[in-house]
Amino acid sequence: MNHKDYEHCTLCPRNCYVNRLKGRAGFCGESADLRIAWAGIHYGEEPVITGKNGSGTIFFTGCTLQCAFCQNYQLSGSRIGSIVTACELSDIMLGLEKMNAENINLVTGTHFIPHIVDAVEMARKNGLGIPIVWNTSGFEKEESLVLLKNTVDIFLTDLKSLSVKASLKLFKAALYPEIAVEAVGSMIGMKPLKMHDKRLVSGAIVRHLVIPGALESTYEILKLFKNRWYKRAVLSLMFQFIPVDTHGGTKGAGTGIPGMLSADEYSTVTDYLFKLEIDDGFMQEFSESGEWMPDFKRLNPFPGDMAKPLWHFTCGYNRG
Repeated sequence: MNHKDYEHCTLCPRNCYVNRLKGRAGFCGESADLRIAWAGIHYGEEPVITGKNGSGTIFFTGCTLQCAFCQNYQLSGSRIGSIVTACELSDIMLGLEKMNAENINLVTGTHFIPHIVDAVEMARKNGLGIPIVWNTSGFEKEESLVLLKNTVDIFLTDLKSLSVKASLKLFKAALYPEIAVEAVGSMIGMKPLKMHDKRLVSGAIVRHLVIPGALESTYEILKLFKNRWYKRAVLSLMFQFIPVDTHGGTKGAGTGIPGMLSADEYSTVTDYLFKLEIDDGFMQEFSESGEWMPDFKRLNPFPGDMAKPLWHFTCGYNRG
């Protein structure tokens, strides 16, 4: 793929126009050097993504959105990671397939689309046969999604908020609602839903993380999903909000978010979901624990048996 897309970068809706080929960084914090932090088998996604063997997940450094409560803030804020080439990324994908991964799950890769398209093409030429998952915040341009049309099989997209005020405060992106709704519609239209052996092999999953104290926003998103996309995409309702300290201050400071979700809020949202008669998809169980929070400084960032590492930014391939 032509890497001139980095020259006056407009890969994401920020439209920074910086020359990343000359080492300049846009809002994402990254130049044209492809950087990743971790790759391995991850068992914590939706069942149709995780399957029996787990999702072959690759976490990219940097982010185009910068959510105030980002659970992967070590990558989006601290930007830990190591440079790899497209060829090396291709080899990592093939390594994940050798570990019996159900798919290749690319987390927050919008700012590296040219490299990723090249890497997937190389991997497929060398035998990669599993689906490609685009794991995104939903903050995507139509032009960039078109670049991915022949690369991505499954879109795993967030739809975070429909509030302009909240989007400006929490994501530094007042246009997030407008852009994300259009992007989600494009993703759903681009890939029809297809299942094979209880695994999603084509289509879109729309994720929504319920934010404490902002249930009205959740209601609006659930109504939008029911009216526009029900049965055309899969809904995944998430309750794992943690008031992460992303900038070294008090947890939740400046966000206006009161803390973790309450049991009453959980019940209220689930009641509303059933009222709308959205009777398929996925819904996380309520939990007051944050023990699952990843720490990407560890070889295995995830607790317990949630993951198996293949590659880490500090040491390359895991030989253990």
